[in-house]
Amino acid sequence: MGNELKPGTVGIFDIKAAETEFAIDTIVSKEAKYNFADPLRCKLEKEDDYFLIRSEMLDIVGTGKTIDDAKICFSEEFYFIYNRYNELQDDNLSDRIKRIKAVLNSLVLKDESRI
Repeated sequence: MGNELKPGTVGIFDIKAAETEFAIDTIVSKEAKYNFADPLRCKLEKEDDYFLIRSEMLDIVGTGKTIDDAKICFSEEFYFIYNRYNELQDDNLSDRIKRIKAVLNSLVLKDESRI
């Protein structure tokens, strides 16, 4: 199974550059599949020749020349951040990272890691 996001479009906003807001229920990467308790709202943006998928709440960005490349990058970034933050003890994290870690752990309903 390849990397994929399963988004549902929520709305489209036009402010100088096109932005689409959508909600992700599941992230599937090469390493894991994450089912979310609630949808993760992200923005899909186009800047110059690149597409960006951005979760401001989690401070995660995926980029690529195509939307599919940006989805793959976002999935891999999510996998890395989720696992990295959870392998570190809270006393080694800044307050900001602790808050992101708490949101990640409340968001992920089911972690089907393949490693």
